[in-house]
Amino acid sequence: MKRYYLLIDAAHEPGGVWLWRGAELVGQLEFGSGPQLGKAILEALEGWLSKEGAAVADLARIGVHEGPGGYSRLRGGVATGQSLALASGAELVGVAGDLAHEMERSLREGVLVETISPRYARPGFGH
Repeated sequence: MKRYYLLIDAAHEPGGVWLWRGAELVGQLEFGSGPQLGKAILEALEGWLSKEGAAVADLARIGVHEGPGGYSRLRGGVATGQSLALASGAELVGVAGDLAHEMERSLREGVLVETISPRYARPGFGH
């Protein structure tokens, strides 16, 4: 049964990734910049789901912060989130907010999208 919610925030420094089973937070990771961003997210997710006896296919919804943020960080978070949604069949949501509870609300109540449209910190960059 799909019952896990994943949130990826690569727009802020430090960034973070959170996993909930329903309303219960079961995993949280804070991360900095670097070329291994996607790998760090995937390894954390794999560990949390393994402890839960769950799999990527059990993700119900994935929220990815749309920015604004730095180009490389934001693209890493967006690419990872979109890939996970495609692989798992999870719903995909663009997330906004600066505080964790704002982002969580946006994850749970946000409008479903087919793809995340990142907003970069420098206007016109990356478009």
